[in-house]
Amino acid sequence: MRVRVLLACILAALVVSGVLFMSFDSARNIQEKNEYGDPSDMPVEMVISRRMSIHYQTGDYNLSAPVSSELVSQILWAACGYSSHGRTVPSLSGYPVVIYVCNETAAYKFVPENQSLFLLKEGDYRGLGGYGDPGYEAPIQLYIVYDANVCPDTHWGNAETGCAVQSIYLMANALNLGTVCCGGSWLNRTEIHEGLGLPANEVVRYKMPLGYPLPPYNEYQNLVPTSRPSSPELPEIQDSNTSIEGALDSIFSSHEWSENLVTKQELSQILWASYGYSYYEDTAASPPERHRTVPSAGSKYPMTIYAANSSGVYEYLPEQHTITTIVTEGRRPDIAAASGNPWASSAPLLIATAWDENNVYTADLTYVEVGLIAQNVYLECAAWGLIADWGKADVNEEAMREALGIIGETNLHPASIMAVGHPDVTPPTISILSPENKRYTVSDVALTFTISEATSWIGYSLDGEANVTITGNKTLPGLSDGIHTVIVYANDTAGNMGHSDSVDFTVDTVSPIIEILSPENKTYTTSSVSLSFTIDKATSWIGYSLDGEANVTIAGNTTLTGLSDGIHSVTVYANGAAGNMGCSDIVYFTVQTAPVDTTPPTISIVSPENKTHDTTDISLTFTVDEPVSWIGYSLDGQANVTITGNVTLSGIPDGLHSLVVYARDTTENTGASETIYFSIRTQQVEPFPATWIVATIVLVVGAGAALAVYLTKVRKKPRKPNSDSEISISPNPTKRAQAILREKLHSEGKRFH
Repeated sequence: MRVRVLLACILAALVVSGVLFMSFDSARNIQEKNEYGDPSDMPVEMVISRRMSIHYQTGDYNLSAPVSSELVSQILWAACGYSSHGRTVPSLSGYPVVIYVCNETAAYKFVPENQSLFLLKEGDYRGLGGYGDPGYEAPIQLYIVYDANVCPDTHWGNAETGCAVQSIYLMANALNLGTVCCGGSWLNRTEIHEGLGLPANEVVRYKMPLGYPLPPYNEYQNLVPTSRPSSPELPEIQDSNTSIEGALDSIFSSHEWSENLVTKQELSQILWASYGYSYYEDTAASPPERHRTVPSAGSKYPMTIYAANSSGVYEYLPEQHTITTIVTEGRRPDIAAASGNPWASSAPLLIATAWDENNVYTADLTYVEVGLIAQNVYLECAAWGLIADWGKADVNEEAMREALGIIGETNLHPASIMAVGHPDVTPPTISILSPENKRYTVSDVALTFTISEATSWIGYSLDGEANVTITGNKTLPGLSDGIHTVIVYANDTAGNMGHSDSVDFTVDTVSPIIEILSPENKTYTTSSVSLSFTIDKATSWIGYSLDGEANVTIAGNTTLTGLSDGIHSVTVYANGAAGNMGCSDIVYFTVQTAPVDTTPPTISIVSPENKTHDTTDISLTFTVDEPVSWIGYSLDGQANVTITGNVTLSGIPDGLHSLVVYARDTTENTGASETIYFSIRTQQVEPFPATWIVATIVLVVGAGAALAVYLTKVRKKPRKPNSDSEISISPNPTKRAQAILREKLHSEGKRFH
């Protein structure tokens, strides 16, 4: 248990940076004894039965017996400290209660977060608020305050302080100390507020003295065990095996109930703790009396307690410790709805409180009893292995009265409900949907799962590492290749942790590497060629593709049979164990089983022949003695021109030409024809026109005759040298005539030969 107490006494405080703190630690081995032994051994029911108020009168407390710091720490922890499950008291508004502790030297503020005292101011402030002479009749005075910023509602501020007050009562009793809750109109709250210098948001509610009573506790009460409360409807009250300290440490609120019903014994214990009578009789009183399980201002006890289960609604009668039926049908959903707490409808048992306006001290003090009752219910539930939660029920009083079956009793004012049930001890069921127990080819794997109920926390552990908190399904990123293990954990809202089965899975993101050893890139003279290869990892499938055809599944190395002559290609494929497919490079190879043809084809040109042709379009015809894969020709030594067979060569110019035809057979042998020479002459010499020849002859003859006559005449006349009348005659009249004729023919577009 997380019980902590003061290490040093209040008078020997430690000053750090001008602020006074008191350190606390466990006092389990140093706390004082009482007639029942260690308080840890006293059942919570016994402590509740021993509870009583040591009234604030001079002489009621032993001022010469200081209360040790360890015991003060125990009581402060019980009032609102931290426990194994949260806090020692429940709260509906964020724990607004503040406690101030005063001794004869100083006033301190209790800090529950670290179980320490903060020095508020030095001096003796035990007499603040009045009520008593000289005003500090106990060694320790506790001032109970609530923070209005945290809880603005006065009624519920009082209710929250009631929880702390009840815990102070019970722990003080277990430690043989006495106390009483003082909060009447005579308490000067303004004096306390101003005297302690409290902030405006803090509301002073009660003053509680703390000390050893006079006479000692067991003598003061003269407690005598008597018959334990019981009735035919409610079994006799039993002591649990849980101490007050253990019960305080086990308190927690939950809305998660199991399907188990609350038994009659458990119902009896809870109703008795809420508002019943002690199983001790105080013989010091006259006549002897039994104290109640909770105090009440002015002993008014204005509260009525109701119990509702699946069978009906019942009123608790504390004096007889019995119940009387009000409604004979289940009303829990109606009560939950009317109170504004729908979550409570599923609880096996509901406890409701209502106060009677005709029997109250003050309305504010009545709400203190709401908190006193709630704290006792929580403690008894913790002692008997039950859980509880409380809620307000004063928003719609008429609806609550109708749900409880007390409609018309307008003097009764519903105040609160408490839901009770067995805790849900079943952890959530978690099933991992992904990953599965298989191989994944990606490094990012989805983590998906189902959980059977609402959760307060979810996490997972990968490969045994620390849990990683998540809010739901997620992706496991960047996983390395190899085997991994994952487990999902979850806490339900009752705090039960469940976990999935572990799932093993493999990440394999690398494709297999394949190398073909055979065939090689060469020619094979057989139609059966070995296919062998290597793969660098385990495989789930192997296959090959020959010449681009569909894959053929194989178990390993094999032989490619029945291969046709020609060029082939092969590729090997394989899937790794995770399904990654790898493939080899393509290997090309040739199969040649027939004898190799090395003879080129024979080509004979039929046309053109070796002669002169008078046309520019020449027919090229030829013969080839075997099938070919290519044919072409070369004209006049130019680049080969591909043809498919006989063809006409068009537009060949005049002149001498050469021609060769080539052909390649199916085994790549190339042959050539003999070279053929031929001429093209398309322009002929036109014969000289006869008329022109005759004309020329006539002209020449005429010119010659004329010349002869002229020369004859000249010779007959005497010569006159250097005469201007001398005529020069062409020495070659024939050439002159030819020139004239050539010009004539040229002008007509003809040639002279």
